Amino acid sequence: MMRRAVCNEMFGNQEFARTCALVKSCGFAGIEIAPYTLSNVNGYFSTSTLAHIRSILEANELSFAGFHWLFAHPEGMHITSSDPQARRRALDHLKGLLFAAGELGGGFLILGSPKQRSVSDATPEEGMRRLVGFLQEATEAAKEANSIICLEALPKKDSNVMNTLAEARAMVEQIGNPAIQSMFDFHNCGDETLSWHELLREYMPIIRHVHINRNDGGHPLPGSEGLFRAAFKELAAQKYHGWVSLEIFTIPADPLRVLLETRDFLDSVVHT
Repeated sequence: MMRRAVCNEMFGNQEFARTCALVKSCGFAGIEIAPYTLSNVNGYFSTSTLAHIRSILEANELSFAGFHWLFAHPEGMHITSSDPQARRRALDHLKGLLFAAGELGGGFLILGSPKQRSVSDATPEEGMRRLVGFLQEATEAAKEANSIICLEALPKKDSNVMNTLAEARAMVEQIGNPAIQSMFDFHNCGDETLSWHELLREYMPIIRHVHINRNDGGHPLPGSEGLFRAAFKELAAQKYHGWVSLEIFTIPADPLRVLLETRDFLDSVVHT
């Protein structure tokens, strides 16, 4: 059965314990964390913070699904920089997040971070080459953390490096390590030529995580089930049993309504 999670940044400054209680009450099984919402000013998690997060997850019987917005904080991170020292700082940051993920039980680290992976001093092809080298240095840390780094294809309007699932697959195959895979985000298919369900059929061998949202970045609205039904039918046909995690790009006025509507939406479209 597909597992349901929620990304925590949609709750803004709400206390994490309150967020988890609300997520659990609406029938979700996991929480996906944007690190900047809970880490310190340097982007790291202290031992006490990790213990606090674990205790809250355990108290609410929720699983850690993973991290996303990996390089949004602190400012200045850049993973495809021409400066080796800048890439090293970013790699150290990623390894810190992998360690934190391991302490929380292991999960999926979603590598979106459009600004932090775009290149302005080289071609997109060179940006891809730099990204491959960067990721190759993180595979051992990912293995030790029982975690997987998932490459998120982003349209060209957001980034000039890795815009399609075809490019993500090529990178996964070039690296050739199970710690580097990909994911599917309904919102980020602007440069794709295939439909959602065709993309899932074609690229399922590398898809380890799914973000559910609308084209405009909101949550699936009541009555929109027909738009998504073929995609979820394909996920079921491919025997996908991973996370389906709600990620939206606003802080809603009524998070409870968003959770309940998403729960009802998933009840309607998910095939077990």
